[in-house]
Amino acid sequence: MLNLEPIGKSTLLSFGETRVLIDFALDSQEAAERGDSFFETLNLVLFTHANAAHLGSYALACKLYPALAAVPAYGTLPVINMGRIATLEAYRSQGLLSSEHVTATEIEIIFDNITSIKYLQPIGIGIRSKGEVATTATEDGDSTELTTTQVTTHETLTITAFNSGHSLGGTIWRLQHQQDNVVYAVDWNHAKDSHLSGAAFLQKGGQIVSALHRPTVMVCGSQTGLRLKRRDILLWSSIQKALKRGGSVLLPTSVGSRVLEVIHMLDDLWTNNQNSQQGVTLVLLTHLGARLLEYASSMLEWMSPSIIAEWEKKNESPFQTRNFKIVHSMDQFDKVVKGGNGQFVVVSVSEDLESGFSRLLFNRLAGDERNSVLFTERSEGSSLATELQDKWEAAEKDGHSAKMDFQTTLKMPSYTPLSEAEMKEYRTTVESQQKDLQMVKAMELRNKELLEEAEAEEMMDSSDDEDVSRMQGSGQEYGFLHGTVLDVDVRDAVGSLRNFPFYQKRQRVSEYGIPIHPSDFARVEERPEVAWKERERNEFDTNEPRKRQRRRKAAVEQQEERVEEDDAPETITSLDNQPIRVTYENVDLTITCHVDFVDLSGRIDERSLGMIMHSIHPKKLLLLDDSRRADDLCSYLKREDETDVHVLRGLTTAGTHSFAVDIQLTPELSRLLNWQQLSGGLSLAHVVGKVAKNEDKSEDAPLAALALRPIVDAADLAVAPRIEPLRVGDIRLAELKQALGKLGFRAVFQAGGVLVVDGKVSVRKVDESNLVVDGGIGPDFYAIKEVVRAQLAQIG
Repeated sequence: MLNLEPIGKSTLLSFGETRVLIDFALDSQEAAERGDSFFETLNLVLFTHANAAHLGSYALACKLYPALAAVPAYGTLPVINMGRIATLEAYRSQGLLSSEHVTATEIEIIFDNITSIKYLQPIGIGIRSKGEVATTATEDGDSTELTTTQVTTHETLTITAFNSGHSLGGTIWRLQHQQDNVVYAVDWNHAKDSHLSGAAFLQKGGQIVSALHRPTVMVCGSQTGLRLKRRDILLWSSIQKALKRGGSVLLPTSVGSRVLEVIHMLDDLWTNNQNSQQGVTLVLLTHLGARLLEYASSMLEWMSPSIIAEWEKKNESPFQTRNFKIVHSMDQFDKVVKGGNGQFVVVSVSEDLESGFSRLLFNRLAGDERNSVLFTERSEGSSLATELQDKWEAAEKDGHSAKMDFQTTLKMPSYTPLSEAEMKEYRTTVESQQKDLQMVKAMELRNKELLEEAEAEEMMDSSDDEDVSRMQGSGQEYGFLHGTVLDVDVRDAVGSLRNFPFYQKRQRVSEYGIPIHPSDFARVEERPEVAWKERERNEFDTNEPRKRQRRRKAAVEQQEERVEEDDAPETITSLDNQPIRVTYENVDLTITCHVDFVDLSGRIDERSLGMIMHSIHPKKLLLLDDSRRADDLCSYLKREDETDVHVLRGLTTAGTHSFAVDIQLTPELSRLLNWQQLSGGLSLAHVVGKVAKNEDKSEDAPLAALALRPIVDAADLAVAPRIEPLRVGDIRLAELKQALGKLGFRAVFQAGGVLVVDGKVSVRKVDESNLVVDGGIGPDFYAIKEVVRAQLAQIG
């Protein structure tokens, strides 16, 4: 049984007792209503994209609800890294980086605990679940009684990540549980961007990838994009119009997903049009802009092949921007802009204009009709960006920008540093929280040690030694265990375990003496703790050739050199060491600037979605209620295809309903079966019989309550099901080539894996279930066709 339920902007999938939450976009009220009791029931959390709309509230919820932090979470490496940046940016702008909420260091730890996976890497997750199973049949005279027992089963949920084409590391999830196959594609793009390849649905020949074909349930987002072939020309044209008016341009965008597309496109446009923007300053205004570009430069292998080719050709990262000024404060922004002619094009967060630098800049630009706000993605929900886009859509004609003319009252943020007394109180609180966290970690290590010693007190293996060495070398945690008196209940402990916190390290001695650990003789740089620090410093892990690694490292170092010492970017440490207070005041604002829109959202358009859904052909298609056009899109897809389409607005039951039983084949029926061999060592037989009660009482008889017997009665034989002849199996072209060779045919492989026989007939495999035999009609054609048929088993 498969149930799907929208929770905020997240989706809860329940495979029986197995519960999976995809994305974490619950607001504080929704999370509080559910609380720890809800999070304790979760088995898994999956992330699709790295922007605030998909994981923005995850870090704060982990801090407030420890049960959520204990749930295994999975995402691709770019989603983890970019999600870290997006969370820090959003929390800093909204004043959530504080001792009362969550610190930057805690956010780092939370995202470090997310397990990273690669595309096309199936992960099997074992899950224990309880259920009722009727298993035993007992006879008492003429009556039969079925007894129901409570059993604990071990089930496997398989998850696989596929490229979504919408954001760096963005994921289409495939979840397999028993007979249910769910494809979750909330935001995806079939076409390639300037830095990303298209979604993994389509193969090179235009066929649907077999792993994503005909799923039991497919979940899609209802937000779609526009078909714009020359987006770069439209973007440059919109910017030039504002600059020719003597104004400046603000591009609000989402830092975790589409910002890299905007940066890469603008940097190329600026490089190719050097003479047309003399004196205009191109600015990236974010708290962690330098780190954002470092992450992008370290994850080029997740991008399109054209990005790799550009990197290898120029010997520098495409995100080693030549034209952008990277700033992280309004004061620094003012300083950079004064160096030009006063005009600027600024990329900033957030995309909805509700907080952060984007809102502050909008307050500056909105009152001048020469300036322009250029949106690159649709905004949903109640926000200033949504209001402006609605007015643009109502007034826009022939692709031109629309001039605003209205008044409104905005809630403007003000960012002020803490006073000396407040800073002292803040640091005391943070230190106390860190001390409590270290104590918990130390106690967890200690409990692990005690458990291992209780289970095998007489024999200490090497893993125990490693745990002890890590504990002894963990600085403050070791001090908690060995230099502080702790109030610990050891009344249930036995033997030497009552001597807490004393721990005696035992030496393993075999008949050959004391075992030698190779790590004791490793060079300093090869030791695990040193290697881990080096990995943290690099902030990426790759198996690329050394030449590429050197290029990547050089690109990151050159990017760092481009930031002046006086304008050093904010780091995670500085975010914690320089807390700010966010206050709000209402400001009356007359908005007369221009508003324009160029779709760089990286989402599939409506027409292409209908065509691809027809090819995927899911048994059931559910659209998330994440846009105002969800009902219109649902109606359109119903007209285009006969697929069962609905908008997911409440608890929905889907999936495959099945009940498995064990049936014994009687010896009489087994002797009648005609077994045929298939490739891979499998055997196949067509069975027709009559199900009856199992009367085999021997000791070695199977436990099946039912048996399948041969049909002997004419009446039963008349109503027995009959099927058309069917051929089953998987034809391997290599084996087919050998079979043709034994019959005197000359078969060779040519480009594309096509098997050509005697230069007359070609055999090619379209996908796992389709094989095409092409050639002129003649004796050889039919003879080759029969050889192909002979590779399959026939039933019926």
